[in-house]
Amino acid sequence: MIEARSSPRFERLFAVYAAWTVRRHFRAVYVRGTLPDTRAPLLVCVHHAGWWDPILLFHLSRRRFPGRHFTMMEEANLRRFGFFRRLGAFGIDRASKNGPLASLRYALKRLSEPTSRVWIFPQGTITPVDRRPINVDPGAAWLATRAGVPVVAVAIRYEFREDQLPEAFVSFSLPELVRVERTVDEDPVRELLTSEADGLRDAVWSGGLDEFERVVSGRRSISDRFRPS
Repeated sequence: MIEARSSPRFERLFAVYAAWTVRRHFRAVYVRGTLPDTRAPLLVCVHHAGWWDPILLFHLSRRRFPGRHFTMMEEANLRRFGFFRRLGAFGIDRASKNGPLASLRYALKRLSEPTSRVWIFPQGTITPVDRRPINVDPGAAWLATRAGVPVVAVAIRYEFREDQLPEAFVSFSLPELVRVERTVDEDPVRELLTSEADGLRDAVWSGGLDEFERVVSGRRSISDRFRPS
């Protein structure tokens, strides 16, 4: 498997690009919740909503969440975009017989280190944001159980509301310890992701954003020119 080769200098350079491109392509980014301020390692499970997820989360993680960040990425994509290794990405080859296990063991090792935050996309692919049930790889729950670390579920939505440009909404759950129970069919990671994604959908559709913090103010759109002051 392809291991991460984090480069703090390259991360600082890429952070400048990530901040610029997020501001350029979004009207605003709203965040609800956060990662806990702890030196303990965390497993962050993300509901994969779209192409923007990795760049948006990279921007948020480096600006708001201290720690050493690692992200599981499809190995075929990591081979194409090798620079992601220097941002903390490591590969998973789901087509290989032993590939997924090697990646899970690598993630398990990272989760034994203080201040580590391992970000994974348990669905393995982008899917329609409101499709239910949410299909997740059982390796995520296995990893959480073996590592014995808190899990934070993250839900993301991209919405066109009253502006020309889209808005991004990101919601973080409270940290929770999960265990795989052999006698229970339900996957605990699926339950966490479904709860967070459904809660974010309901909050955004209600129009009430009191629980959210606007963390990015992006480009002004055409509609801003005609909006009453």
